[in-house]
Amino acid sequence: MNPEWHLNKNIPVMFFLAITLQFVYFVNFISKLDSRLLTAERAVVAQDARLTSIEKNVQGQAVSLASIDANISHIRDTVSRLMNAPTPTSF
Repeated sequence: MNPEWHLNKNIPVMFFLAITLQFVYFVNFISKLDSRLLTAERAVVAQDARLTSIEKNVQGQAVSLASIDANISHIRDTVSRLMNAPTPTSF
């Protein structure tokens, strides 16, 4: 008896067919996975650009809100001064 490993010629054709089909399925699965990953990466890049634009808009709105707040404070001060001012007396 030969102790070396060897391949027996009695392996069924269906075994090779099953291995081939599994390999084809695996390659198909990997290609679909890669396609989904590329799609997700593109979506993330688009969302990143959109987020940057929204952040700029929010910063602009914060500046506008601060300006409006300053104007309201000035109007309140003016109204308060007018309310506390002595009324002119008529002759």
